[in-house]
Amino acid sequence: MTSLDFSARIAVIAGGYGGIGQAVRARLVSAGASVIIWDLADGADEWIDLTSEAAVNEAMARLLGRFGRIDVLVNAAGITGPAVNIEDYSLAEWRRVLDVSSGRPAKKPS
Repeated sequence: MTSLDFSARIAVIAGGYGGIGQAVRARLVSAGASVIIWDLADGADEWIDLTSEAAVNEAMARLLGRFGRIDVLVNAAGITGPAVNIEDYSLAEWRRVLDVSSGRPAKKPS
C-alpha cells in the first residue's frame, strides 16, 4: 500500500467511534494526522448528536476556533435498525437508519 503523509493535517471523523471510524482513525493517526472524533459514544473526543445541524455547527465553530481549519472530514456515522425479519422492519425504522447515516435529522419512531 502506498504510504500516506498526513503530518500536520487536522482530520474529523463523524461517527468515528464505531468499527469503520476506528479503522479510519488508526490509518490517519499512523499517517501523522491529528484526529478528532465526533460521536455519541463514550470516549469520543467530542460528544455530539450528528443528526442535529445546530450541534454540528457548534462543534465546527469550536474546532475552527481551536485549529483554524479542517483538512480531512470523514462521515462514518451510522446505526443499525432492529434485529427483525425484513417483513417486520418498519418504514419509520428504515428512514431513521438512513437519516443517521446521511446526517439528516432523525426522529425515533414511536
